[in-house]
Amino acid sequence: MPRTKKAAPVEEAVVKTEEVAAAPAAEAKKPADKKPAAKKPAAKKPAVKKAPAEKKAPAKTARAPKKAAAAVFVQYADKQATPEELAERAKADWTAKGNDLAAMKKIAVYFKADDGMVYYAVNEDENSGSFAF
Repeated sequence: MPRTKKAAPVEEAVVKTEEVAAAPAAEAKKPADKKPAAKKPAAKKPAVKKAPAEKKAPAKTARAPKKAAAAVFVQYADKQATPEELAERAKADWTAKGNDLAAMKKIAVYFKADDGMVYYAVNEDENSGSFAF
């Protein structure tokens, strides 16, 4: 392998340039037959370009498996109904008794298996009504 000369470090060149600029006045009185040393331009540092901020995709998180919708049924003596169906039947029974559906703010439905009856309470009135399951 051929040997190559190493270039002088950038710092040394800067130091020499400063020494020439700061030379005492005695050196300036030297005879004019010598040409003054040419000033070396200060070595420029390479411009550091900042890379634009990269938008990183959000880290993927482990997703929980989708849960199957739970189906709830009430079964009694060969009959079956969902809680939603029982609530609709309670609303229909309440309006059949002459009450206004707009006045209903809250409804609670109870199934009593001993009697085979569904009881409901509208607006927290315990004696609202009942019907057979």
